[in-house]
Amino acid sequence: MKRSALVLVTGMLGAILPLGPSAQAATDHSLAVANGETKNWSGTAKLGLNAALTTNVPDRECSDAAPGDFYYDPRKVCDTVLISATNPVPETDLDGKLKKNITITVNEFITGAQAPTDIDFTVFQSDATGAKGEQVPGDNGVGWSANDLPDDPDESVTFPVETTRTIPTKYYLVHLFYFISPWAVNPCSLPEQVRPDPCAPYKGTVQF
Repeated sequence: MKRSALVLVTGMLGAILPLGPSAQAATDHSLAVANGETKNWSGTAKLGLNAALTTNVPDRECSDAAPGDFYYDPRKVCDTVLISATNPVPETDLDGKLKKNITITVNEFITGAQAPTDIDFTVFQSDATGAKGEQVPGDNGVGWSANDLPDDPDESVTFPVETTRTIPTKYYLVHLFYFISPWAVNPCSLPEQVRPDPCAPYKGTVQF
């Protein structure tokens, strides 16, 4: 009886309470990279604080809620990047598949007295829609970046991309968590005399 009552109450609450933000939202950035290419993107200004958590939690979800929204949580603020990596397999290739490393790097954080930024990221397998799949192992065995060395601020993950004749393109979803980010407005839009350099919260690079 207690279980039935709980189910009933839960169902009633679900009917009257607003649903939270969907787990799969539109990505903030999309990049298409082919064999031998390097592509860059600039980080999005967001207000977040994730210092109580670490990036090695593969089931942690991003939230697209903004400050002031009911579901805003500074620990879940992140940028999302959908990367398509294309490496067609030539007909002359004997086994019909190729493997090539791809490296994702974020650096050039805003630092110092101009309000510091630190961002860590996790890489997941995906598809053309940006759906979140399994976490990519990466060169460090876990597929997440958490570099806390002050003299080497680059955050980087390298992993192999295997394509076949029937699947020449693979997709990856990157969740970049704003470990520390005090930027509620786009710093690049500030007046020149107070604009930080670099002005974007971070710079992202994909090398394939």
